[in-house]
Amino acid sequence: MPRANGGLGELLARRGTEAIVAMPFATPVCLDRETAGYVLPRAAQAGVQWRPNTAVAAIGDHEVILVDVFSRRTDTLRKVDTVVIRTHGLPDDSLYLALREAGPEVIRIGDAVAVRSTDRAIFDGHMAGRRL
Repeated sequence: MPRANGGLGELLARRGTEAIVAMPFATPVCLDRETAGYVLPRAAQAGVQWRPNTAVAAIGDHEVILVDVFSRRTDTLRKVDTVVIRTHGLPDDSLYLALREAGPEVIRIGDAVAVRSTDRAIFDGHMAGRRL
């Protein structure tokens, strides 16, 4: 659970947008003090919905299928306008390129551009949220 998702979630929730953060682990482990102590509480107070133990299984036409990593039960979110994916490691823009070719408006941010410091990804997410 990076600051970018919590921070972007807070920004969207405070603007009246439903924001759901799915994370494939039970608790936000190994977070720095600022994220655990400030970002997550602010996001929760703004109305961000947390989905621990949950991974994104598929993204369809205005829907997202989530799967509980322990029970393997699925949950389909419908009427989804925007999906923000946060990954680790090497930059991977394959999903961005595939979605761009499919036609919807897609914004490339964070590690889809290049692996860099968290503050840059947070700024990218902030600017993308403002565009929404």
